[in-house]
Amino acid sequence: MRKSQATFFTHCRNIIFCFLLTVAPLQAAVTLDVTTVASASPGDTVTVTLNLSRGGDDISSLGAALKAQGSALTFHDFSAGTIIPGASFSVNDITSDSIRIAFVNFGDGNITQDGVLVTLRFLVNNGVADSTDVDLEFSVLSATAADFSNLTVNGNDGIMTIVTYISVNLKLFLQGPYDTTTDLMNDYLGENTLLPLSQPYSGSPWNYAGTESVASLPDSTVDWLLLELRETTDGPTVASRAAFLKADGRVVDTNDSKTIRFISVPEDTFFIIVRQRNHLGIMSATRQVLSSNSPLYDFSTAQGQAYGTNPQRMMEAGVFAMAAGDGNSDGGVDALDKNDVWRVENGGTWTYTTLGDFNIDGGIDALDVNLQWRPNNGSATQIPAQSP
Repeated sequence: MRKSQATFFTHCRNIIFCFLLTVAPLQAAVTLDVTTVASASPGDTVTVTLNLSRGGDDISSLGAALKAQGSALTFHDFSAGTIIPGASFSVNDITSDSIRIAFVNFGDGNITQDGVLVTLRFLVNNGVADSTDVDLEFSVLSATAADFSNLTVNGNDGIMTIVTYISVNLKLFLQGPYDTTTDLMNDYLGENTLLPLSQPYSGSPWNYAGTESVASLPDSTVDWLLLELRETTDGPTVASRAAFLKADGRVVDTNDSKTIRFISVPEDTFFIIVRQRNHLGIMSATRQVLSSNSPLYDFSTAQGQAYGTNPQRMMEAGVFAMAAGDGNSDGGVDALDKNDVWRVENGGTWTYTTLGDFNIDGGIDALDVNLQWRPNNGSATQIPAQSP
Protein backbone atom coordinates (compact mmCIF):
# COMPACT_ATOMS: atom_id res chain seq x y z
CA MET A 1 0.00 0.00 0.00
CA ARG A 2 1.31 3.37 -0.94
CA LYS A 3 1.97 5.92 1.78
CA SER A 4 -0.73 8.27 0.51
CA GLN A 5 -3.36 5.50 0.72
CA ALA A 6 -2.32 4.55 4.28
CA THR A 7 -2.49 8.13 5.36
CA PHE A 8 -5.96 8.44 3.80
CA PHE A 9 -7.33 5.34 5.60
CA THR A 10 -5.80 6.41 8.90
CA HIS A 11 -7.41 9.80 8.52
CA CYS A 12 -10.85 8.23 7.78
CA ARG A 13 -10.51 5.87 10.78
CA ASN A 14 -9.79 8.83 13.06
CA ILE A 15 -12.81 10.72 11.74
CA ILE A 16 -15.12 7.73 12.32
CA PHE A 17 -13.71 7.19 15.83
CA CYS A 18 -14.24 10.85 16.69
CA PHE A 19 -17.77 10.67 15.31
CA LEU A 20 -18.55 7.66 17.47
CA LEU A 21 -17.23 9.48 20.52
CA THR A 22 -19.42 12.43 19.66
CA VAL A 23 -22.68 10.49 19.32
CA ALA A 24 -22.10 7.95 22.09
CA PRO A 25 -24.73 8.54 24.78
CA LEU A 26 -23.57 9.85 28.12
CA GLN A 27 -24.83 8.12 31.24
CA ALA A 28 -27.88 10.01 32.51
CA ALA A 29 -28.45 10.60 36.22
CA VAL A 30 -31.15 8.95 38.28
CA THR A 31 -33.73 11.57 39.26
CA LEU A 32 -36.26 11.71 42.09
CA ASP A 33 -39.04 14.30 41.82
CA VAL A 34 -41.45 15.39 44.58
CA THR A 35 -45.06 15.92 43.56
CA THR A 36 -47.43 17.31 46.17
CA VAL A 37 -50.51 19.47 46.56
CA ALA A 38 -49.96 23.19 46.18
CA SER A 39 -51.62 23.94 49.50
CA ALA A 40 -53.11 22.19 52.52
CA SER A 41 -54.59 23.11 55.88
CA PRO A 42 -53.99 22.06 59.51
CA GLY A 43 -55.62 18.69 60.17
CA ASP A 44 -55.44 17.60 56.52
CA THR A 45 -53.78 14.41 55.35
CA VAL A 46 -51.64 15.27 52.34
CA THR A 47 -50.17 12.96 49.73
CA VAL A 48 -46.58 13.36 48.58
CA THR A 49 -45.53 11.33 45.54
CA LEU A 50 -41.91 10.51 44.70
CA ASN A 51 -41.43 9.88 40.99
CA LEU A 52 -38.36 8.01 39.73
CA SER A 53 -36.55 8.46 36.42
CA ARG A 54 -33.79 5.83 36.07
CA GLY A 55 -31.78 7.65 33.41
CA GLY A 56 -31.70 4.44 31.35
CA ASP A 57 -30.10 2.20 34.01
CA ASP A 58 -31.70 -0.67 35.88
CA ILE A 59 -31.35 0.01 39.61
CA SER A 60 -30.22 -2.64 42.11
CA SER A 61 -30.30 -0.34 45.17
CA LEU A 62 -31.59 3.10 46.03
CA GLY A 63 -31.49 5.20 49.16
CA ALA A 64 -32.87 8.65 49.98
CA ALA A 65 -33.94 10.77 52.91
CA LEU A 66 -36.73 13.37 52.69
CA LYS A 67 -37.44 16.03 55.29
CA ALA A 68 -40.42 18.37 55.61
CA GLN A 69 -38.87 21.59 56.88
CA GLY A 70 -40.43 23.68 59.63
CA SER A 71 -42.06 20.95 61.78
CA ALA A 72 -45.33 21.45 59.89
CA LEU A 73 -45.92 17.82 58.87
CA THR A 74 -45.94 14.45 60.62
CA PHE A 75 -45.30 11.26 58.64
CA HIS A 76 -48.32 8.94 58.65
CA ASP A 77 -47.89 6.02 56.25
CA PHE A 78 -46.88 5.04 52.71
CA SER A 79 -47.62 2.76 49.79
CA ALA A 80 -44.93 1.47 47.44
CA GLY A 81 -45.21 2.17 43.72
CA THR A 82 -45.86 -0.57 41.20
CA ILE A 83 -42.35 -0.22 39.76
CA ILE A 84 -40.93 -1.79 42.96
CA PRO A 85 -40.27 -5.54 42.48
CA GLY A 86 -41.16 -7.81 45.36
CA ALA A 87 -40.92 -6.64 48.97
CA SER A 88 -37.35 -5.31 49.03
CA PHE A 89 -38.50 -1.79 49.94
CA SER A 90 -38.84 0.10 53.21
CA VAL A 91 -39.84 3.55 54.46
CA ASN A 92 -38.99 4.50 58.03
CA ASP A 93 -39.40 7.74 59.93
CA ILE A 94 -36.14 9.24 61.20
CA THR A 95 -38.03 11.95 63.06
CA SER A 96 -41.72 12.84 62.91
CA ASP A 97 -41.16 14.96 59.80
CA SER A 98 -38.25 13.06 58.19
CA ILE A 99 -38.29 9.69 56.46
CA ARG A 100 -35.69 7.31 55.03
CA ILE A 101 -36.42 5.34 51.85
CA ALA A 102 -34.46 2.21 50.98
CA PHE A 103 -34.59 -0.33 48.14
CA VAL A 104 -32.18 -3.25 47.76
CA ASN A 105 -32.46 -6.15 45.35
CA PHE A 106 -32.34 -9.19 47.61
CA GLY A 107 -33.38 -11.49 44.78
CA ASP A 108 -36.71 -9.95 43.82
CA GLY A 109 -35.25 -8.09 40.86
CA ASN A 110 -34.03 -4.64 39.93
CA ILE A 111 -36.10 -1.54 39.28
CA THR A 112 -36.48 -1.58 35.51
CA GLN A 113 -39.16 1.04 34.94
CA ASP A 114 -39.68 4.75 35.48
CA GLY A 115 -42.72 5.86 37.45
CA VAL A 116 -44.04 6.32 40.97
CA LEU A 117 -41.51 5.04 43.48
CA VAL A 118 -43.62 5.64 46.59
CA THR A 119 -46.63 7.57 47.81
CA LEU A 120 -46.15 9.15 51.23
CA ARG A 121 -48.89 10.51 53.48
CA PHE A 122 -48.30 13.25 56.04
CA LEU A 123 -50.59 14.94 58.56
CA VAL A 124 -50.53 18.73 58.61
CA ASN A 125 -49.92 19.72 62.23
CA ASN A 126 -52.32 22.02 64.04
CA GLY A 127 -51.05 25.45 64.95
CA VAL A 128 -49.11 26.04 61.73
CA ALA A 129 -49.41 29.69 60.75
CA ASP A 130 -51.31 30.76 57.66
CA SER A 131 -49.29 31.04 54.42
CA THR A 132 -46.42 28.94 55.80
CA ASP A 133 -44.30 27.44 53.01
CA VAL A 134 -43.11 23.91 53.73
CA ASP A 135 -40.06 22.72 51.78
CA LEU A 136 -39.77 18.97 51.13
CA GLU A 137 -36.03 18.47 50.70
CA PHE A 138 -33.94 15.45 49.73
CA SER A 139 -30.65 14.42 51.32
CA VAL A 140 -28.36 11.34 51.34
CA LEU A 141 -29.21 10.27 47.81
CA SER A 142 -27.53 7.11 46.46
CA ALA A 143 -28.13 4.38 43.91
CA THR A 144 -26.32 1.49 42.21
CA ALA A 145 -26.81 -0.02 38.78
CA ALA A 146 -27.41 -3.68 37.99
CA ASP A 147 -23.63 -4.21 37.90
CA PHE A 148 -23.37 -2.54 41.36
CA SER A 149 -21.59 0.52 39.99
CA ASN A 150 -22.52 3.79 41.64
CA LEU A 151 -25.00 6.06 39.89
CA THR A 152 -25.42 9.81 40.13
CA VAL A 153 -28.74 10.70 41.80
CA ASN A 154 -30.44 14.08 41.64
CA GLY A 155 -33.37 15.10 43.83
CA ASN A 156 -35.86 17.80 42.83
CA ASP A 157 -37.38 19.17 46.03
CA GLY A 158 -41.03 20.13 46.46
CA ILE A 159 -42.97 22.82 48.30
CA MET A 160 -46.48 23.26 49.64
CA THR A 161 -48.16 26.18 51.36
CA ILE A 162 -50.12 25.74 54.58
CA VAL A 163 -53.31 27.78 54.65
CA THR A 164 -55.57 28.07 57.67
CA TYR A 165 -59.34 28.10 57.45
CA ILE A 166 -62.56 28.32 59.37
CA SER A 167 -65.56 26.15 58.59
CA VAL A 168 -69.30 26.72 58.41
CA ASN A 169 -71.61 23.87 59.34
CA LEU A 170 -75.22 24.58 58.34
CA LYS A 171 -78.71 23.17 57.97
CA LEU A 172 -81.63 25.01 56.38
CA PHE A 173 -84.61 24.51 54.10
CA LEU A 174 -86.10 26.28 51.09
CA GLN A 175 -89.86 26.81 51.15
CA GLY A 176 -90.39 26.07 47.46
CA PRO A 177 -89.21 22.46 47.26
CA TYR A 178 -90.02 21.46 50.87
CA ASP A 179 -92.37 18.47 51.18
CA THR A 180 -94.22 18.18 54.49
CA THR A 181 -95.01 14.50 53.86
CA THR A 182 -91.34 13.51 53.72
CA ASP A 183 -89.75 16.38 55.69
CA LEU A 184 -87.33 16.65 52.80
CA MET A 185 -86.88 18.96 49.84
CA ASN A 186 -87.49 17.90 46.25
CA ASP A 187 -84.12 17.27 44.56
CA TYR A 188 -85.55 16.95 41.04
CA LEU A 189 -83.05 19.36 39.48
CA GLY A 190 -80.03 17.61 40.93
CA GLU A 191 -81.22 14.10 40.23
CA ASN A 192 -81.94 15.02 36.61
CA THR A 193 -78.62 16.86 36.13
CA LEU A 194 -80.40 20.18 35.53
CA LEU A 195 -78.12 22.10 37.87
CA PRO A 196 -74.93 23.72 36.55
CA LEU A 197 -71.61 22.17 37.49
CA SER A 198 -70.11 25.60 38.24
CA GLN A 199 -71.37 28.09 40.79
CA PRO A 200 -74.15 30.26 39.30
CA TYR A 201 -73.69 33.48 41.29
CA SER A 202 -71.17 35.31 39.11
CA GLY A 203 -73.76 37.68 37.66
CA SER A 204 -75.82 40.50 39.13
CA PRO A 205 -76.93 41.03 41.86
CA TRP A 206 -74.44 38.68 43.53
CA ASN A 207 -71.31 39.34 41.44
CA TYR A 208 -69.46 36.53 43.16
CA ALA A 209 -66.10 35.73 41.55
CA GLY A 210 -65.56 32.28 43.08
CA THR A 211 -64.52 29.35 40.91
CA GLU A 212 -66.32 26.49 42.68
CA SER A 213 -67.15 23.69 40.27
CA VAL A 214 -67.59 19.92 40.23
CA ALA A 215 -67.32 17.10 37.72
CA SER A 216 -70.61 15.67 38.99
CA LEU A 217 -73.20 16.73 41.54
CA PRO A 218 -73.39 15.20 45.02
CA ASP A 219 -76.36 12.90 45.58
CA SER A 220 -79.64 14.54 46.63
CA THR A 221 -78.57 18.05 45.61
CA VAL A 222 -81.41 20.61 45.57
CA ASP A 223 -79.55 23.72 44.39
CA TRP A 224 -76.51 25.93 44.79
CA LEU A 225 -76.32 28.43 47.66
CA LEU A 226 -74.13 31.47 48.23
CA LEU A 227 -72.73 31.85 51.76
CA GLU A 228 -71.29 35.08 53.16
CA LEU A 229 -69.66 36.13 56.42
CA ARG A 230 -69.96 39.55 58.10
CA GLU A 231 -68.48 40.85 61.32
CA THR A 232 -71.34 43.29 61.87
CA THR A 233 -74.97 43.26 60.74
CA ASP A 234 -74.44 45.90 58.06
CA GLY A 235 -70.70 45.57 57.58
CA PRO A 236 -68.74 44.51 54.52
CA THR A 237 -68.55 40.91 53.40
CA VAL A 238 -65.48 39.26 54.93
CA ALA A 239 -65.62 36.13 52.78
CA SER A 240 -67.98 34.26 50.45
CA ARG A 241 -68.36 30.67 49.28
CA ALA A 242 -70.71 28.81 46.97
CA ALA A 243 -71.99 25.47 48.28
CA PHE A 244 -74.68 22.85 47.70
CA LEU A 245 -77.97 22.36 49.54
CA LYS A 246 -79.09 18.75 49.92
CA ALA A 247 -82.61 17.37 50.30
CA ASP A 248 -82.26 16.87 54.06
CA GLY A 249 -81.27 20.50 54.56
CA ARG A 250 -77.57 19.97 55.03
CA VAL A 251 -75.25 22.38 53.28
CA VAL A 252 -72.20 20.69 51.79
CA ASP A 253 -68.99 21.76 50.11
CA THR A 254 -68.16 20.84 46.54
CA ASN A 255 -66.45 17.68 47.85
CA ASP A 256 -69.70 16.70 49.66
CA SER A 257 -68.20 17.56 53.07
CA LYS A 258 -70.66 18.91 55.64
CA THR A 259 -68.17 21.62 56.59
CA ILE A 260 -67.65 24.46 54.14
CA ARG A 261 -64.15 25.88 54.35
CA PHE A 262 -63.33 29.58 54.21
CA ILE A 263 -59.62 29.61 53.44
CA SER A 264 -57.25 32.07 55.16
CA VAL A 265 -60.03 33.49 57.35
CA PRO A 266 -58.94 33.61 61.02
CA GLU A 267 -61.06 32.23 63.86
CA ASP A 268 -63.55 34.83 65.06
CA THR A 269 -67.29 35.47 65.44
CA PHE A 270 -69.33 36.16 62.31
CA PHE A 271 -72.88 36.61 61.08
CA ILE A 272 -73.63 33.86 58.55
CA ILE A 273 -75.64 34.88 55.47
CA VAL A 274 -77.31 32.44 53.08
CA ARG A 275 -78.58 33.46 49.64
CA GLN A 276 -80.39 31.48 46.93
CA ARG A 277 -81.55 32.41 43.43
CA ASN A 278 -85.30 32.93 44.01
CA HIS A 279 -85.78 32.73 47.79
CA LEU A 280 -85.29 35.54 50.29
CA GLY A 281 -81.86 35.48 51.90
CA ILE A 282 -81.41 34.96 55.64
CA MET A 283 -78.73 35.81 58.20
CA SER A 284 -77.92 34.16 61.53
CA ALA A 285 -79.63 35.90 64.43
CA THR A 286 -76.32 36.48 66.22
CA ARG A 287 -72.61 36.28 65.56
CA GLN A 288 -71.39 32.70 65.61
CA VAL A 289 -68.01 31.46 66.80
CA LEU A 290 -66.36 29.93 63.75
CA SER A 291 -63.22 27.82 63.79
CA SER A 292 -61.86 24.87 61.84
CA ASN A 293 -64.34 22.70 63.78
CA SER A 294 -67.46 24.87 63.95
CA PRO A 295 -70.64 23.38 65.48
CA LEU A 296 -73.83 22.95 63.46
CA TYR A 297 -75.98 26.05 63.05
CA ASP A 298 -79.53 24.99 62.18
CA PHE A 299 -81.70 27.77 60.73
CA SER A 300 -84.67 25.42 60.42
CA THR A 301 -85.45 24.81 64.09
CA ALA A 302 -86.95 28.22 64.94
CA GLN A 303 -87.96 31.51 63.42
CA GLY A 304 -85.51 33.20 65.75
CA GLN A 305 -82.55 31.39 64.27
CA ALA A 306 -82.56 33.99 61.50
CA TYR A 307 -82.09 37.72 61.95
CA GLY A 308 -85.01 40.16 61.78
CA THR A 309 -88.81 40.04 61.88
CA ASN A 310 -90.39 36.87 60.50
CA PRO A 311 -87.44 36.19 58.19
CA GLN A 312 -88.53 32.61 57.43
CA ARG A 313 -91.72 30.67 56.70
CA MET A 314 -93.06 27.94 58.98
CA MET A 315 -93.48 24.75 56.99
CA GLU A 316 -94.82 22.65 59.86
CA ALA A 317 -94.46 22.65 63.62
CA GLY A 318 -90.82 23.29 64.47
CA VAL A 319 -89.64 23.56 60.86
CA PHE A 320 -88.83 26.88 59.15
CA ALA A 321 -87.55 27.68 55.68
CA MET A 322 -86.33 30.51 53.44
CA ALA A 323 -89.28 32.25 51.76
CA ALA A 324 -89.90 31.63 48.04
CA GLY A 325 -91.00 34.05 45.34
CA ASP A 326 -88.11 36.47 44.77
CA GLY A 327 -87.92 35.89 41.04
CA ASN A 328 -85.73 38.90 40.23
CA SER A 329 -83.42 38.31 43.22
CA ASP A 330 -83.77 41.87 44.50
CA GLY A 331 -84.51 40.92 48.11
CA GLY A 332 -88.29 41.40 47.96
CA VAL A 333 -91.37 39.48 46.85
CA ASP A 334 -93.69 41.80 44.93
CA ALA A 335 -95.57 42.36 41.67
CA LEU A 336 -92.35 42.57 39.69
CA ASP A 337 -91.59 38.96 40.49
CA LYS A 338 -94.99 37.86 39.23
CA ASN A 339 -95.34 40.13 36.21
CA ASP A 340 -91.77 40.44 34.94
CA VAL A 341 -90.56 36.96 35.82
CA TRP A 342 -93.24 34.35 36.47
CA ARG A 343 -95.82 35.62 33.96
CA VAL A 344 -93.21 35.88 31.17
CA GLU A 345 -91.90 32.36 31.84
CA ASN A 346 -95.19 30.62 32.69
CA GLY A 347 -95.67 27.55 30.52
CA GLY A 348 -92.47 28.18 28.61
CA THR A 349 -89.34 26.12 28.23
CA TRP A 350 -87.57 25.61 31.53
CA THR A 351 -83.90 26.44 31.98
CA TYR A 352 -81.87 26.96 35.13
CA THR A 353 -82.03 30.74 34.58
CA THR A 354 -85.85 30.82 34.50
CA LEU A 355 -86.31 31.96 38.07
CA GLY A 356 -90.10 31.83 38.07
CA ASP A 357 -89.79 28.16 39.09
CA PHE A 358 -90.36 29.06 42.75
CA ASN A 359 -90.96 25.46 43.88
CA ILE A 360 -87.87 24.24 41.99
CA ASP A 361 -89.59 21.31 40.31
CA GLY A 362 -88.34 21.88 36.76
CA GLY A 363 -91.47 23.62 35.48
CA ILE A 364 -93.16 27.03 35.66
CA ASP A 365 -96.90 26.98 36.22
CA ALA A 366 -99.76 28.16 38.44
CA LEU A 367 -98.41 26.24 41.42
CA ASP A 368 -95.42 28.57 41.55
CA VAL A 369 -97.45 31.74 41.73
CA ASN A 370 -100.37 30.47 43.85
CA LEU A 371 -98.53 28.41 46.45
CA GLN A 372 -95.19 30.21 46.59
CA TRP A 373 -95.34 33.81 45.37
CA ARG A 374 -98.85 34.77 46.54
CA PRO A 375 -98.46 33.92 50.29
CA ASN A 376 -95.15 35.83 50.40
CA ASN A 377 -96.16 38.87 48.34
CA GLY A 378 -95.02 41.97 50.22
CA SER A 379 -92.24 40.19 52.11
CA ALA A 380 -88.60 41.27 52.09
CA THR A 381 -85.30 39.86 53.21
CA GLN A 382 -84.27 40.82 56.72
CA ILE A 383 -80.58 40.92 55.88
CA PRO A 384 -79.53 44.52 56.62
CA ALA A 385 -78.22 46.56 53.72
CA GLN A 386 -74.50 47.15 53.91
CA SER A 387 -73.36 50.56 55.11
CA PRO A 388 -71.72 52.76 52.48
